[in-house]
Amino acid sequence: MNRVQFQNEFADESKIRGWIKISGGWMIPSSDKDDNVVAFEVQKSSYGDQFYVGLKVFRDLKSLAVINPCFDLRKTPTNLYRRVPREFDEALDLSKSMDDSHRRHEIEKMIGFIAEFADRAKTNKGLLELGHSGMLFVPSETMDELRSSIRRV
Repeated sequence: MNRVQFQNEFADESKIRGWIKISGGWMIPSSDKDDNVVAFEVQKSSYGDQFYVGLKVFRDLKSLAVINPCFDLRKTPTNLYRRVPREFDEALDLSKSMDDSHRRHEIEKMIGFIAEFADRAKTNKGLLELGHSGMLFVPSETMDELRSSIRRV
């Protein structure tokens, strides 16, 4: 699988899920019930054929629920960030020999992880759970804010 095929695979899987293409990545649609906006980016490493997938949670950008086509994921500071788990490293490294169908399967699993993460991260309660479980580093000040916002509801 070459770089273009790899990136097209991400695009195809994202479109199937109804995610929105924005400059620098993909945004997971939000609803009125969501507290946060979640997006992800696929970045090419400067070295070799390695890619990285970063998940971004924006806590102060609820207005992005209505997508601004000028929004650039690369230029917008994120509140919380993590990469996909290391179990996907081999699939993200195109220099590693892997059958195309197996790489596609791993990308589908990765997209599933992103979807599950995003569903939880869209709410403050979910962010608190992700922080407690260790799936996302959430600074203690932010954890306190999340606890307070949940108590007010």
